[in-house]
Amino acid sequence: MSAAFYLIRAVISIYDIISYPIYFLIDKPWRVKEEIERPRSKVRNGTWVAETSKAAKLLACSTMAEAIEITVKEKQHKQCLGYRKVLGIETSHTNGFIFECNGKTQDNKNNNNHKKHSNGVIPKKTMPKKILDNKYTWLTYGDVNDRILNLMHGLSYHGVKYLDKVVLILETRMEWSLTAYALIRMGSTLCTMFSTLGLDGYVVGINELDCETIITNYENAHKLLSHASKISKMKKIIVFQDKFGPQITELPNAEGVEVIDFLELESKGKEIRERNDITFEKPRPDDLALIMYTSGTTGVPKGVMFTQSALVHAINYAWTVVVDRVFPRFNGTEVYMAYLPLAHIFEFMMESTIFHGGISNGYGSPFTVLEGGLQLAKDCLPDVRVLNPNLMVAVPLVLERIKGKIKGVLAQKSPIARRLVQFAVEYKNSWNARGHKTRLIDSLLFKKTHDVLGKNLTSLIVGSAPLSEDTHRFLRSIMNVAIIQGYGTTETHALATSQDLYDFRFGTVGFPISEVKLNIRDWHEGRYTAQDYPHPRGELLIGGRHLSHGYFNRPEETKEAFFVDHDDPTIKWFVSGDIVEVDQVNGGFKIIDRKKDLVKLQNGEFISLGKIEAILKDDLFVDNVMVVVPSLHNFVVAVVLPDKEQTSKLVEKLGLRDSAPQTLYSDEKIGQEVLSSIQQTSARLGLNKIETPRKVFIVPDDWTPDSGLVTPSLKIRRKAIHHFYKSQIDRVISEAAGK
Repeated sequence: MSAAFYLIRAVISIYDIISYPIYFLIDKPWRVKEEIERPRSKVRNGTWVAETSKAAKLLACSTMAEAIEITVKEKQHKQCLGYRKVLGIETSHTNGFIFECNGKTQDNKNNNNHKKHSNGVIPKKTMPKKILDNKYTWLTYGDVNDRILNLMHGLSYHGVKYLDKVVLILETRMEWSLTAYALIRMGSTLCTMFSTLGLDGYVVGINELDCETIITNYENAHKLLSHASKISKMKKIIVFQDKFGPQITELPNAEGVEVIDFLELESKGKEIRERNDITFEKPRPDDLALIMYTSGTTGVPKGVMFTQSALVHAINYAWTVVVDRVFPRFNGTEVYMAYLPLAHIFEFMMESTIFHGGISNGYGSPFTVLEGGLQLAKDCLPDVRVLNPNLMVAVPLVLERIKGKIKGVLAQKSPIARRLVQFAVEYKNSWNARGHKTRLIDSLLFKKTHDVLGKNLTSLIVGSAPLSEDTHRFLRSIMNVAIIQGYGTTETHALATSQDLYDFRFGTVGFPISEVKLNIRDWHEGRYTAQDYPHPRGELLIGGRHLSHGYFNRPEETKEAFFVDHDDPTIKWFVSGDIVEVDQVNGGFKIIDRKKDLVKLQNGEFISLGKIEAILKDDLFVDNVMVVVPSLHNFVVAVVLPDKEQTSKLVEKLGLRDSAPQTLYSDEKIGQEVLSSIQQTSARLGLNKIETPRKVFIVPDDWTPDSGLVTPSLKIRRKAIHHFYKSQIDRVISEAAGK
């Protein structure tokens, strides 16, 4: 077996020697090496800034409202927004289906879909399977302009005025963007909340805003109307109704609250516009355009405020990333796939930027975007295979899961096959870093894994949380796509740093974005200082004209997190709470810790929960994980959400197939196998003894945004998880302490 492997390597080496002169002339590696090695940022007046951008300024106006108006007129005939029509619903859990026939909805079986609760286990939400069209239907910028204007007139008819706050609670879809652009353009304040935030979060946010008008889907409208007495100012709910979903007439009545059909509002707006076009007041640069509520990862969600002018600055900054770093040969034919929550600043900024830049945007769903999606009907192609985008964004946990699936498949292959794939990954990374492409290996080995995200994908932008170095290295090779890490926060429009196509370093978040200023501040308690050798370290400060105006109704928190530049009052600074390390040679930044994730042990030593969790996610049995450090102890334990596929194989191997999940995962044999694997992974990836979990608790539940245990971008909610599993965590800690 070893002989066969080394023979293959020898053949590849001979091929390299023979073909090198040809590929040297084709690839021109000296030019690529120049790009790879050039410094990407510089220190100016004590702050890190980007090298000068080559991109032309995208927007030359002072308000987002004006930018939308200009963009839709200049590009009116160009393809803009696309979606897949839902042709029917397949309700396989009841052996039934719903479809459209001659314009009427037909239902072949009465479907009563109720949540079932089991003791101590989160009830699973049944999702109907969607029968989707096998092509995208597109709106031009002119079509989009018409719909925006119709919505503006319809909203005005129903009493929405200049500077009114309107709450939008809706999953990512084309209507979300149309509504957002309409509100911003008419000078109202768009207030966004995640569609999975939950009733308590909605009530707190809506009451804090003193908001009268809410735009949402049927499910959330039902929740809000059922608890209308808790929301003092609510007067109107505008409901977006799915064609095959429940009807608005089925919603409960609430005294003093008017229920309005979204499509009827749009139709009414069109009618008013055709009869007598309204002149809307022009928004001003300092008007509040957006209040975006955070997901509440570390506590109560906060409303982050942005002015009209801040949105324009942010889009201009983001456009330099698209043109300079993602598509250096940008030609306007590119296509983007939208599927992450638009209530998250990362997705909102991506879509706002490509909208103004003229990149077509096709909408998908987290449940239909990939093969095996929870809402994909049988034989229905996933969104990526229909759209075949050039650009997508992803959060790290999604990529960790893709890597886990690939490694799970590899684990079933022969030892020589596994060694060959590992060799191919290292081979590709090595040649790419020297300025060469690896055409033969890409076509023979990596084409199938590349096409998982569509045949045209060239770039994948990753944000929201740090991506582990191992996952970054593995997927960039095996998927044959540029994985570009970026960093930012809600308060900075998700804009602080990003990599580019030629940045082959792994585990870093790149270098400053054009016009953004970065600085670091000593944090002595954690022993991080700007004088650290060889790399300065400290808490990251982010400056620019694109920053948030502060937190809504939270003046003290605003004062703690923001300050105005001493030399230029048009520039604000944000205190991120993230600890970074700076490479002084090329100006690259690496997130190494987060102040809130650093925990002091009994012996006075600090450990980083985020760092440990990122490494543990590399384990074959781990889908997601939360590390717990018990007070008065010097060890850690882990709460593990298992990879269902790999754990099922382990269950079969141990002969435990007939037990229920909650019984299986508490089985001592399962626990020992998973703990042993995690401890081996910890040692392989450099965790020390104290950082390596002493015990694990395996959970039987799914961690979804609906469960409240993770955010919509799949980041864990520590307090919620700790509270939900408190008794089990206490038991595991007690067992670990007794060792």
